[in-house]
Amino acid sequence: MNKRTQERGHELAVSGDLAVDSWVLVECFGNKEGDMWLGKVLNSVDLGGACKKKHVGKAQHIKGTRYDGGDWRVTVVWYERTGDDDERLTFREPPSNADVDFSNSTELSLVMLDGGGGAPVEVQGRKQTLRLPGKTEANRRAWFR
Repeated sequence: MNKRTQERGHELAVSGDLAVDSWVLVECFGNKEGDMWLGKVLNSVDLGGACKKKHVGKAQHIKGTRYDGGDWRVTVVWYERTGDDDERLTFREPPSNADVDFSNSTELSLVMLDGGGGAPVEVQGRKQTLRLPGKTEANRRAWFR
């Protein structure tokens, strides 16, 4: 990850757009290049009822993710990619009992609000399935690698 990407993630974490029910695209480091995860931001009791919390102090691994001083811990529930989309822009809503996870702000590449131009939209005729507009993916890629 380059410094520009890391700084961008920190900027997104403190922006007013990163709030409960916003959407995030997160770079999947360690997976194939350019892969991403789609998440919905939630509040968490682990973060004192907030959806994000700034890490202070020394570097620390929390639930398998490293956080350095100044990084933000963001609460998300992940949407699963469908296997029938060659463009890899279609995601399935998680079950209601899906585990809540945390992401490091340094991995954030885009924050979207419901109804915004880049937010995922429901796929007609397919319950609980969302698709990202192609322009959203292009915008996200501009910040990585």
